[in-house]
Amino acid sequence: MRMRPLLHAALLFLVPALALAPASVIAVEAIAPHEGHLHFAFAATRGAKVQSRDLESFATSAHEPGFLSLPSGASDDPLAPCALLAAAATSQVFNMLFYGIINPGKLNIFPPPGTNIMGAYDAAIARSKGAIPRDEPGATADILARLLVYHSWGVTSMLNTLVSPLSQGECLRILSAPPELEKRLSGLRAEVQVQTHGPAVDAYIGSAKREEGDRFLAQLREADFLERSSASMSNPLAPCSLVAVFRLAARLNESWAGKMAQGTFEPGDRPELAAYADRIKGGEYLKAPSAESAELVAAMFAAEIGRARELSGLLLEKATQRQCLEEILKPGTLRRQLLEQGITLPMR
Repeated sequence: MRMRPLLHAALLFLVPALALAPASVIAVEAIAPHEGHLHFAFAATRGAKVQSRDLESFATSAHEPGFLSLPSGASDDPLAPCALLAAAATSQVFNMLFYGIINPGKLNIFPPPGTNIMGAYDAAIARSKGAIPRDEPGATADILARLLVYHSWGVTSMLNTLVSPLSQGECLRILSAPPELEKRLSGLRAEVQVQTHGPAVDAYIGSAKREEGDRFLAQLREADFLERSSASMSNPLAPCSLVAVFRLAARLNESWAGKMAQGTFEPGDRPELAAYADRIKGGEYLKAPSAESAELVAAMFAAEIGRARELSGLLLEKATQRQCLEEILKPGTLRRQLLEQGITLPMR
């Protein structure tokens, strides 16, 4: 996983400015805002599962008259510009979180002492001096999961506030200008509170009721948990799930801010991008927002999400949760183990 913290690190810790979502938003989650619940970025979300057929469906919608004038809450398509803006910003935040995990002391990734989500580990975190405590693997897995939950909560509030007043066309314009995204996020007001979650953000940040979330966390401390395979369960907070989350964040971060927004994205020979290759190379999607540019951007995101999912599947196919935990703390561990077995995985 390649780390490139392209947005200012302060975005990782923004106290979200919260705004009331417009009345026209589509209700996509069964959890009411006042109910106790937790969030987890990317894992088990609709957006992380997009397929090529989803692109075909979105392309039809994008070319309908007035699509770019629609408010963010009027579409629950994970390939719509406002959903992709949420995905891009989420990838930046979680790429920085991973950077902080593997580079102790470079970023303060922990919540303040005394929080419900992490307070039980305050003493261990203080002793570790900015690093993830590693004395007890089960506790380490629990701490990493809680960091995901904590930062998912922050980015959810932040992005719902950002996206809720925007149109699809405005989201598309901001997607082509990472500095504009940073400026808007930095200018959010913290005194206004959000009451609902919009579909654009929910496409890439999952939710679970408090009771279910507690079960996910409790599993991490079970005696045999770390010896279970990556395919043995569907816990979005398990180490193998987190590996996939950080890999997707790293890929989208590099592809979006490092290539798409610079007009340097290379479609290569991927068949799913063959129909778009010439227009992508020409940077046409960076021009004024249009139905065609929305389709081009969606095609690139769909291809990168699909490729990340494919490569993570190959990497994690035979891994245990313990091996995934080691992969988070020491990136490249799983690839080296596969190489020792004579198994070579593509880099991109």
